[in-house]
Amino acid sequence: MMVKLIKRSAVALLILLLLLFIMIKDVQQGQKHYTETHPAWETPVYNGNISLYKKGQTLFSALFQDIKEAKSSVYLHFYILRNDALTKRLFSLLKEKASQGLNVYLSVDLIGGHELTRESIEQLKKSGVKVSFSRKISAAHPFYSAHHRNHRRIAVIDSSIGYVGGFNVGEEYLGHEKKLGKWHDYHIRITGEGINTLEEQFLLDWREDSKESIPSSSSHNIIKGGESSYRFLFTSGSGLENRMKKWIKEANSSLFVATPYFLPPRSIMDELEQALKRGVHVTILVPEKTDARLFARPPSYQKLKILVDKGADVYVYNHGFFHGKVLVKDEEFVDIGTANGDSRSFFLNDESNCIIYDKQFIQKMKNSLTKDIEKSKHVDQSYFESLPFWNKWSQNVPEFLQYYF
Repeated sequence: MMVKLIKRSAVALLILLLLLFIMIKDVQQGQKHYTETHPAWETPVYNGNISLYKKGQTLFSALFQDIKEAKSSVYLHFYILRNDALTKRLFSLLKEKASQGLNVYLSVDLIGGHELTRESIEQLKKSGVKVSFSRKISAAHPFYSAHHRNHRRIAVIDSSIGYVGGFNVGEEYLGHEKKLGKWHDYHIRITGEGINTLEEQFLLDWREDSKESIPSSSSHNIIKGGESSYRFLFTSGSGLENRMKKWIKEANSSLFVATPYFLPPRSIMDELEQALKRGVHVTILVPEKTDARLFARPPSYQKLKILVDKGADVYVYNHGFFHGKVLVKDEEFVDIGTANGDSRSFFLNDESNCIIYDKQFIQKMKNSLTKDIEKSKHVDQSYFESLPFWNKWSQNVPEFLQYYF
């Protein structure tokens, strides 16, 4: 009996290892093919007016008001749309605008939109809203296409107002999820030049997902610039790593990285360690709580511990859940958007970021991050030593597996 059990266990383990090998190879091949045809796209520098949002209530109030006042088009893509009260409010608004004759297009990631019901989607379509699920599973590379997610958040209203940042649509983003508590994030609203490039990225994604081309209307809506200079950065599994390495390498005095998931690849860790050796003040802010990625925490602690050893200041936010994705380099720029500090964002996901060069905005961002630190705990080696046993045991997960967390 025992011999049979051992044999069955051995066979099951071999099958599991074979499937893991097949998955890794499929992801590598799919990623190589996709990134060859989808290189990173960094736009020229534009001028516009930028508003910063840190709470879901104020963000959705502004976004919904812009949609209410829309005259010609509403383009929305979110990584997650929940099946709850906030999403239903958005859907009602979109149906109303579509019934008025506006071009209303709604896209959501295939995995991130899994809660949506067929009935709610059909109601949207009947009212005239065009709906598409983004990044469907492909038979050519099934494992890669399952891992490759459209993690962008893009909103473009009348080709003249754009939104980019960390918020998705759901009650949890209003702080109504008991486990996580208050939700703290960063999102921006932009008016001025360059919104046509944000719209163009939405249209490119829409065409890829639905095979339907939408003519751009932005050429008929030229907007004058504003007070802040900025550019967009769109990546699809390539380009972000090299840009991040360059930013870190060129840092002279300070580097602030805020992210909900800190699992950077070895190349980024090397650059951070070199920056610390040069005397750059490196600050990293991560959340104390996590939403759903428990397996990502142990190796994250190991990487943070290494940087603390090298002299970095690491803080854990404990006033709710921190979901912002921000990098501040010296007094030069702020990078804010959807990319996390993990390998999924560097090598698998579609991401949308905005790099802002305005000195006043940079100072505003630094002031906000300082307030975040006041609601955080500064950690030292004793913090890592006091972690539960299972955290310590699973900290050294191989790098190639962290890729999928």
